[in-house]
Amino acid sequence: MYLATGIGLVNYVWVRYVQNNWEPRTQPADRRERLVTAYSMALLLAFVVGALVTPPDPFTQVLALPPLFAGSFVISYLFVMRESVSKSDDTAD
Repeated sequence: MYLATGIGLVNYVWVRYVQNNWEPRTQPADRRERLVTAYSMALLLAFVVGALVTPPDPFTQVLALPPLFAGSFVISYLFVMRESVSKSDDTAD
């Protein structure tokens, strides 16, 4: 629920990418972190595409957000999982 609000998303991005003050990973990202990353990417992508594709009417943008989010979530999940698989293959060598 915390990530569903804008505060949770901003906090996650701030801690993960801006501060970057945590130690290097000893284990690959778990499933929960990959889902949070895919969710964040999908939400951002859906808002950007919705702003570019729909007219500047807020009602139309709200109606277009669910299908755009569903499509962008699939794309971002595949992107995150592809990175995860390629990183795990590199560490296996």
